Parts: sequence; structure tokens; C-alpha cells
Amino acid sequence: MTRLIPILIILFLLWLFYRKIKAMPATERRAKILQYLVYGLLGIVVLAVITGRIHWLGAVAAGALAFAKFGASTFMRLLPFLQMGQRAGLFKNPMFRTEHIEFTLDVKSGAITGQVLSGEHAGKNLNELSSQEIETLRQSLEAKDKRAWHLLGIYLQRRQGKSHNNKADNANQYNSQAVAAPSVEEAILILGLPEEFDKKDLNYAYKRLMQKLHPDRGGNEYLASRVNLARDVLTNHLNNKNT
Repeated sequence: MTRLIPILIILFLLWLFYRKIKAMPATERRAKILQYLVYGLLGIVVLAVITGRIHWLGAVAAGALAFAKFGASTFMRLLPFLQMGQRAGLFKNPMFRTEHIEFTLDVKSGAITGQVLSGEHAGKNLNELSSQEIETLRQSLEAKDKRAWHLLGIYLQRRQGKSHNNKADNANQYNSQAVAAPSVEEAILILGLPEEFDKKDLNYAYKRLMQKLHPDRGGNEYLASRVNLARDVLTNHLNNKNT
């Protein structure tokens, strides 16, 4: 009676396998059948090793054959993602730079750091200034550096733990000063790209930032608009470079 139990278990597993295969689209059945046959073969080999009916070297050889059939193809499918993972380490945090301030966003934490580049507080980090000093600086830049005005407003709101995406500021953001297309060098800084990049890198950098900055995901409309412009500038740059 005890000898029938393994047979019944095998029959039950075969019945489950048959149902699963039958429910699959015809185009997928052959590949799945071959895949499960390999898994079954490996299971039999392992069982044979455990029971002493085959030497462990034979098991290694069988495993190598199975990898040659399925492991290599699986690895090739994953290769683009593995390569992208390696490239991801080359990307930097986005930097938004104007004549008067430099503004860096930590993609992982969302923290903002910045530095004053000219004027009374030149050389100071924004975290060294009081909120009142930053607001005074911001108002002094409203007419001559609209981009710096927006960035300092975003910094102030983040410092206070609030989002900065209100209509009062957004109503003025689409003028020539605020959204003028960045240079190629500035666009590279905005997207955090390495010095040498291609279209795949550009698309990855763009998606990486928009996941954080898109207004529908709790991001900021002004920063998202700068990222969009940077992407457009570098797309044209690569197109012209390849012609």
C-alpha cells in the first residue's frame, strides 16, 4: 500500500500539469511542455543522486545541459535589464543651475540642496541662510532671474515640509525667462547624465526623473517642465550629432 502513495502523488501532479497546459494558448504550450520536462528531468536526477543511483558528476552534467537549453536564453532576455542596472550607477542627481543659484535634487530621498552663486550671499549653501534671507533673495531675483525665483520658492516650501505647486506661481512660469530652453550643458546637468550618453541613457534618465517630478505623482510642475525641455534639447542634440 505504501508503494502506491508515490505513484498516486505522481499521477495527481501529472493531472495538474495536464490541466495547466490545456488552459494555455496553443502558441505557448510547446515551450512550457519542454520547460517542465527539463524541470522533471532535473528532479529525477536529484532524486537519483540522493538514493545513490547516479554519481553527482552525472547530476552536474545534466544541470549543465539544462542551462545550455533554457538558462542561456533566459540570461539573454535579462541582459538588457542587467546592462541598464550597471549603467544606472553612472547617473547623477539632477542639478538646476542659473546665473545666481545652483539647486540639486536627491532623486532617492527627495531632499533639496543648493548654493548661492552670486550676490550678497555668494558661496553660501541655502541651508546656511534663514527663511527670511532666502525670501528676500528670492524677491530680489524675481525680475532678473525667474528660474532662480521659482527654484528658491520650491526650496522654501520643501524646507517647511510643503509641496510647491500652487497656481499663483505656476501662472507666471511659462514666460520666456522661466522656461527658456537650457543649453546642452545645462540639460545634461538637469537629467544627471554622464558625459558620454546615447538615446537609451537619455530615455532612462528622463523616466527616472519624471517618476519623481511628475505633478500627478506629487512632484512639481515647474521642475517637470525643465526636465521636459532638457529632454527635448538633448534629443535634438543627438539627432544633429548623428546626421
